[in-house]
Amino acid sequence: MGAELTPRQKEQLAKLDDTITDYELVFREALPPGVRVERFLQDARNALANNPDLANVYAPSVIGGLVTCAQLNLRPHVPALGHAWLIPMKNKNADYRLDATLIVGYKGFTDIGYRDPATTLMGAYVVKEGDAFESWFDGEWHVRYKPNRRDPRRDERPTVDYFAMAKYRGELHVTEPMTHAQMVRHRNKHALTKSGGPWYQHGEFSPEFDEQGKKTMIRARLVKLLPQTIDLVTAAYADEGTRTDDDPHADIMQVTVHPGRDDDDGDAADENGGGQEQAPRPRSVIRLIAERVDGPAADQGTDEPTKAELLDALGSALTAKGVTGPAMLAYASRVLERQVNHPKELNRDEIAKVQDAVTKGLFLNGKTADAPAPQAPPAAENPPQETAQPPAAEPVPEPAHEAEPAPAPAAPEQPQGRPIGGANRATLTKLNTVFGEAGITGNDRFLWLLNNCNVQVTSTAQLTAAKADEAIAKLDRLAQARCEDLKLRIVTVWTDLGGTKDELTPAVCLWVNSNTRRRSKQPVTKLAEVSNVHLDGFLKALSADPGKGQVTPEMYRQAVAAQAQAASQ
Repeated sequence: MGAELTPRQKEQLAKLDDTITDYELVFREALPPGVRVERFLQDARNALANNPDLANVYAPSVIGGLVTCAQLNLRPHVPALGHAWLIPMKNKNADYRLDATLIVGYKGFTDIGYRDPATTLMGAYVVKEGDAFESWFDGEWHVRYKPNRRDPRRDERPTVDYFAMAKYRGELHVTEPMTHAQMVRHRNKHALTKSGGPWYQHGEFSPEFDEQGKKTMIRARLVKLLPQTIDLVTAAYADEGTRTDDDPHADIMQVTVHPGRDDDDGDAADENGGGQEQAPRPRSVIRLIAERVDGPAADQGTDEPTKAELLDALGSALTAKGVTGPAMLAYASRVLERQVNHPKELNRDEIAKVQDAVTKGLFLNGKTADAPAPQAPPAAENPPQETAQPPAAEPVPEPAHEAEPAPAPAAPEQPQGRPIGGANRATLTKLNTVFGEAGITGNDRFLWLLNNCNVQVTSTAQLTAAKADEAIAKLDRLAQARCEDLKLRIVTVWTDLGGTKDELTPAVCLWVNSNTRRRSKQPVTKLAEVSNVHLDGFLKALSADPGKGQVTPEMYRQAVAAQAQAASQ
């Protein structure tokens, strides 16, 4: 990467940059709902800037690697995140062609692991010389680990052991520890390159080697212990793999090959025939892109728009009408009279039906059919009585017809002011409080209400009393589960820092009384009196850097000693 690029390499890099731009629709399809494709495109361009050697690789392998990143929601080549990288490597099964190989980082694995709400702890750890560490096996592995954090030169000491652990659905899973010598042998056997790279470049006792060791403990050990966590298993399979197709909905484990990797248990002969090369397979979703990159395909004899193009046009039409984000799905649900959770659920006919509703202005601005009324022929029969009907909240000249229109029951879900029978202030205050206890804030509250209570609002004041009570009941359960999760994580971090469980409750209460603002001026004395918001704040203080609000057991003991000394005087 240090050599100056040749004119041909610069030209190839520019073409690859253009191709990435052309694939915007594909990346948009592959990314999870709510993730901005613009940010991903910028990350992809940063990958080219950070590693211009990608100009020399087989272009479809770069696109395939980026599609995998999009499907896994990993941001490539963002050093601060450490999710994933595309690295040029020779493919021995394709005449040693240079392909882009996806490398998933340690932080990428942990990020995926924590996306599952059932995972409350996941990590890999290095044991340094001088740390207190023991492990034993009684049908499953256990460890007792106390790092010597008071040693100012601890980070410089050699690593002696590695292990990983996760708490999934309340059950703790611990891997069999690996010694440093075992990790070196693993490196020598399985590293993709035998020189350079993080395994070799900085030596066997470097932080880079330890990062690779922690990643190995998760990918090759911990993932195999956990129940079927599909995303983690998929990421582990994609790691160190090459992909040359561009299907945003493909099964990653079916389209990824590993020409240079042998798995630990001898299962390197993957489902794709032991790593045989796969030809690129452009889909109809990216027909326009395939034309530009590969020339016209044989099956392109029709000008009919693809489903992706229809969805893109529908999204533009809704945005022009002021319907954005989760409200798009709510609008489609109302038009189709069924719950729509993702655009992929819509077939072509349903997309056309929603597009037609947008064109006619149906259900927009809180009205059911105001837009088509001026276009109705003068000789229309009885139906115009229905289309000319004012909103449900206003009086209607003929009450007998009020119950006939189907859209009427949906009136409470319209984001237009406060509904009749709306929740009172006390209920809304409780609702907003329990939202905070459940860890759901900002606009995420409205998305949660849409997904869990089937109501689309832009303010909690627009909720009916029944919907508010329903939300409170469901949030109470989430808040309780989050409370137990926060307590478990606090105990883990506190004991890792050398604290005892007997000290923990008074330490939390002391911190809350000294560092938080509460409605009640009475000091808390029990853990049950501490809110989830304050438990989360205490957990962050335990994990903070020194000088940035950090709390440690030693600091707590000093505070208690100072209080005792002040009382004695």
